[in-house]
Amino acid sequence: KPWEVLGTITADGITLKLARHDREFLLLADGLPLMSSRMHSSEDDLATIGCRRARLLPAPCVLVGGLGMGFTLRAALDLLPSSATVVVSELIPAVVEWNRGVLAPLADRPLDDPRVQVVERDVLEVLRANRAGFDAARHEAKAESDRRAALALEEIGISIRSIAGRFSGGGGFLRSGRSRLA
Repeated sequence: KPWEVLGTITADGITLKLARHDREFLLLADGLPLMSSRMHSSEDDLATIGCRRARLLPAPCVLVGGLGMGFTLRAALDLLPSSATVVVSELIPAVVEWNRGVLAPLADRPLDDPRVQVVERDVLEVLRANRAGFDAARHEAKAESDRRAALALEEIGISIRSIAGRFSGGGGFLRSGRSRLA
């Protein structure tokens, strides 16, 4: 059975496709696999690491940078108390739409959780706009966005060295102050 393309969007010169083969979903960026519904343990692990301290707070506010297929968001929601707020920054509206539709059952409909606020803006803009910070933040940066993320974090007073010492991999969590999204 061939892969079925469920959606295609071009943003910032990159073509993003959502495809399905039987029960597996795949996000492709310019034809290269970006994310698969079959393999998401690293997303779950990053949420666990990032929410380790925040889940102990009475009303934590957590930032998830990038929605993907919703697995990181689901893992964070499963760890956090009912008093938490989870802000999801997603730059591509189609990704949000796919997560409200065909991808929703994969991660048990995380966008339906009342603790979730979706902001369709770049995660760096959300970080810059919320200088008081979040109790935890997660952003999986790659290539050019690594450099941009580092500059934005330095701008708001968070050292990449302090993050890298505690977390490894392509993304990470950071501990900072606390605020609600305005």
